[in-house]
Amino acid sequence: MDSSPLVIVNPVAGPSASRVLERDRLKLAMRRRGLSADWVETQVDYDAGQIIDDHPGTGPVVVIGGDGTVQPAANRLRGGERPLLAVPRGSGNVFARSLEIPMLLDQALALIERGRVIRVDVGKMADEVFLLGAGIGLDANVIRGADRAMKRRVGGLAYVYSAAQNLPVDHHDFEID
Repeated sequence: MDSSPLVIVNPVAGPSASRVLERDRLKLAMRRRGLSADWVETQVDYDAGQIIDDHPGTGPVVVIGGDGTVQPAANRLRGGERPLLAVPRGSGNVFARSLEIPMLLDQALALIERGRVIRVDVGKMADEVFLLGAGIGLDANVIRGADRAMKRRVGGLAYVYSAAQNLPVDHHDFEID
């Protein structure tokens, strides 16, 4: 079974001006470290989970993107031995930030060299995992309202704008089984 890294890149994550430069820097950084990797970009109808299914192996899966790119990868890898490195390139990067994964590409890749793997707990709702929390009500509406087009235009401020659009908050009672 292949033990080389699988690199999954969301080509629309992060600022558009730097995407090509970052991709070239990543490939160079991996070559400097002697890592040859399968390099696959996500598409609207081809997410990180499907890419992992199509590229089985034992090597680490490096996901470059935001939480929306990382989540399908975590869903596929949960319970297994194949490590996941989330390189933050989205607008929120909550999962990567909570694990203190560096925002700088070379520093994030250095984590592969260290070879330290930590296990994280995941939650599960229906057939999907979540990594930090599941939201309903205002939280879910804010995340949904900060769509890709808005995040592309204003970055993380899309969440502030979406929150403002969802005020005042209508209170609801929720019951969870």
